Amino acid sequence: MRAAGHAWFSEARAGLLGHIPRNGTRQSALIERAATSKQAVQQLLDGLEAEGVLERLPDPRDGRGKLVRYTRKGLDALRDGDRIKLQIERSYIDRIGEQRFAALMDALRSLDAGQGDASGEAPASK
Repeated sequence: MRAAGHAWFSEARAGLLGHIPRNGTRQSALIERAATSKQAVQQLLDGLEAEGVLERLPDPRDGRGKLVRYTRKGLDALRDGDRIKLQIERSYIDRIGEQRFAALMDALRSLDAGQGDASGEAPASK
């Protein structure tokens, strides 16, 4: 991402951005999704807002709440990230083939969904 011109990009920031839908979200929902401290999320948001990647606006449904949404700069970075991700996926497919890549993605989705055994088989009894 840095090579694509996004000097502000870091692993910590990427971790937070992954919890923000393209159409934005409430800041309180983001804090819950990020599973980190309110202060850490606030600090990352402050930096991303200062870089012009995100903006925080009053929530029209709740005057105390804030909406977090991407700016044009942030959406451009997401598009570049999508392109880079597809390049990486293509290189993996070239190395391990379509079927093994599909199996890898299924296993990763299972892990992300919190399923204990990604193989689809019942766990062995003790």
